[in-house]
Amino acid sequence: MDLESPTSRTQLAVFTTGQSFLLVVLPPMGRRLGFSDIHIAGILSLAALLMMVSAPAWVIMEDLDNPACKPDIDLAADQAVNRH
Repeated sequence: MDLESPTSRTQLAVFTTGQSFLLVVLPPMGRRLGFSDIHIAGILSLAALLMMVSAPAWVIMEDLDNPACKPDIDLAADQAVNRH
């Protein structure tokens, strides 16, 4: 992720705001819905665990979508042919 681009900074700000909103709003809303504190803590912990486990996949997908990270197959083929 290129943090210099405005789009990446916006995405990071939206993600961070969403996480902050979840941490602030979920406990009182969960209590109002009848969840115990241990259930609310479990939901937050599960969300954090899922983000941690899925982070490598998101990085790989970001690299695959970024043209700068893709190898130039045609260039590699041309170099292989021109070696002989």
